[in-house]
Amino acid sequence: MIAITEEQTHRYLGLDRESRINTISFEGFSRDQEIQVKGLINSIGLPVSVIDRVSYLGEREAFEGKVLGHWDRRDGTLALYKSLEQLPLIAQLGTIVHEQTHALTPFKSENEAFYGSEEAIMEARFHAIRVALQSLGTEKYLNGYHAKLAAALKTGEINEALFIEETNAIMTELRFTNPNHLRQVEEAQINQVARLKRLGKIDQSYQATNIFDGVDCNLLAFMPQVTNKEELNDHIESLRNSLLPH
Repeated sequence: MIAITEEQTHRYLGLDRESRINTISFEGFSRDQEIQVKGLINSIGLPVSVIDRVSYLGEREAFEGKVLGHWDRRDGTLALYKSLEQLPLIAQLGTIVHEQTHALTPFKSENEAFYGSEEAIMEARFHAIRVALQSLGTEKYLNGYHAKLAAALKTGEINEALFIEETNAIMTELRFTNPNHLRQVEEAQINQVARLKRLGKIDQSYQATNIFDGVDCNLLAFMPQVTNKEELNDHIESLRNSLLPH
């Protein structure tokens, strides 16, 4: 008899996402806050079967400023820190996507079902590594937080594995919250690679890594409800437009 995991069930058999989301425990939220966050998690469309608990813990200090959330793999908890009243909805979207990306990290073999194959999860790992190293080599970072992480890596405050993991989460977050900026960073990195080649500072055989294509490949694997890049882009744009102030 073939064993079907919960992840495979929700991913392949199309069971109601809301039914699974309603099994998640929400702690520390008012009723209105819970409805808002639950609705946002559902609207994003990323797999929810890895999440057992969503906690609102209040503001906390970490890494040269305030972190907005964290993912705890030990008990499947996605935690939010920043005031839900003060943080704009688009920033809440980014926080949740960022932490869900940690939950779906390609660096944990148990997540292979979400990527669809061993080959696919390996390619996701390689993509995250390539973007992280390309960011360091070009000094063109995804955002200010990414630049701070790079500085911390250089001083030994964090290790390379954490930098790569955060790179993967940041670029996925930006795909939802600010895709134009992600495109600009990608273009800046590609242009800098070409410049460094002309100067003879990197090997001529090096091919610049496309950030967008790798992120979209992962998202299409995670979200069987969208079948191609056009549908994925339409989904993200519709979600963003619904959250941005008008």
